[in-house]
Amino acid sequence: MISIAQANLDRSVRVVGEFREKMIEERVEIAMIQEPYIRNNIVKGFGSARVYSVKGVFPWAAVIIINEKLGAMKVNSLTNSNCVCVEILPPTGNRFYAISMYFQFSEHIEEYLMYLRKVKRKLKGEVVIISADANAKSELWGSPKEDSRGALLREVIEMDGWYIANDKRYGPTFDNGRTSSFIDITLTNRKVNTIMVNWEVRGDWITGTHKVITFKVNRTECRQPFINRTDKGNIKFQFHKANWGRYKECLSAEKYCLENISFRNKMDIIEYEKLIRK
Repeated sequence: MISIAQANLDRSVRVVGEFREKMIEERVEIAMIQEPYIRNNIVKGFGSARVYSVKGVFPWAAVIIINEKLGAMKVNSLTNSNCVCVEILPPTGNRFYAISMYFQFSEHIEEYLMYLRKVKRKLKGEVVIISADANAKSELWGSPKEDSRGALLREVIEMDGWYIANDKRYGPTFDNGRTSSFIDITLTNRKVNTIMVNWEVRGDWITGTHKVITFKVNRTECRQPFINRTDKGNIKFQFHKANWGRYKECLSAEKYCLENISFRNKMDIIEYEKLIRK
């Protein structure tokens, strides 16, 4: 199980400090955040943890990797100022993709819906987890009533087969003292109970307007069914059990990621070399 926390941090240095303290206390391995605290367009407040966000422009979202044993690569072709996609490579089990999104309320929601559709298309066959401050309301994720933005988002979720992890029994995810709402969502392209457990809203983590959401990702669900091990520990391939359609989808997604690798600086090259040598 991989422990994940998602939160909008209100761009507050105080809230970031509270969040980091709780992450350490509860052994969170990945943080998927929106509205991080920044200085000079750089996400700050997470010490030596690996921070993935857009470079050179104002970032609205980020993915933080705390567990040193997790391999990670940013997918540049699916990363912009509001959306950050990171390929996660666990030491055991197969990879998955963690995406942090912030839907700016002042912007039309259609551009974020186009991004969701692009993710669904480009990462077909992969396991994807999305944590988002959607700034949209729908009964589908707990709101008493649906607004126009929520209706558009719901249509894309239903059309493309996304699954919602939210449980309205935990209450609103946003509360500023005057009003409360359900605007933070967790999506996956797998049935929730096969990939994710212990989804909950944590109202005692931070003093910001948004509440923290925590959950665990189960990577054993995605082990390849046609790979087995002998008594001596050697790998044995059972090709008659292979899902060749799924295998083709995975190869296509792998090809897309390889074709879109770009090196921005020397540190990018070093990071890729480490991952290749693992």
